[in-house]
Amino acid sequence: MKEHFFITGLPRSRTSWLANFFTYNNSFCFHEATRFCSSIRDLKQLMTSHHADHIGDADPALLYIMDDLKREFPHSKVVLVERELHETIDSFIDFYTSYQYKSIQEWIEQLYEIMEKIKSRYEVMTVAHDSLNDQETCKQVWEYVLPGEPFDVKRWNLLDELYINKLIDKHSSHVMKKSLYHKYIRYY
Repeated sequence: MKEHFFITGLPRSRTSWLANFFTYNNSFCFHEATRFCSSIRDLKQLMTSHHADHIGDADPALLYIMDDLKREFPHSKVVLVERELHETIDSFIDFYTSYQYKSIQEWIEQLYEIMEKIKSRYEVMTVAHDSLNDQETCKQVWEYVLPGEPFDVKRWNLLDELYINKLIDKHSSHVMKKSLYHKYIRYY
């Protein structure tokens, strides 16, 4: 039986790195799969059609559709990466230089409120963004997401120094306009 997991949090919370980290052996983790799905049905099809036994998505946009996800995947595991609000805003502004601080602040604060509701509504594992630099923390998340799969220290060492930053040109707005959560996003 396939097991599903979802990793989410505020934007700029290492979801690219986590998707890479959890794509291993019999596990596959999409990064922002919702960008390529126009409905929850599309996402379910994508998540159930992959051959791996453990299938996940690391994606900040999952915050918007968590109720639908938990309805479609009631036994899925959820990891929330918590990052300090102003650190998140600053990171977003540094990377996407064309955005106004005030509008980004309002958007990130809205996402933070959604995260708080998710934490009160569902059983989730929370992890501090800064603690993802610690091997022991990543091992705990690994054991939660991939129970029974031995933690690979060599993989950790390989990825520990990896810095992932998405190319803005490849984060195409034309893909976003067709995506499942387009109605929620005003800033792409």
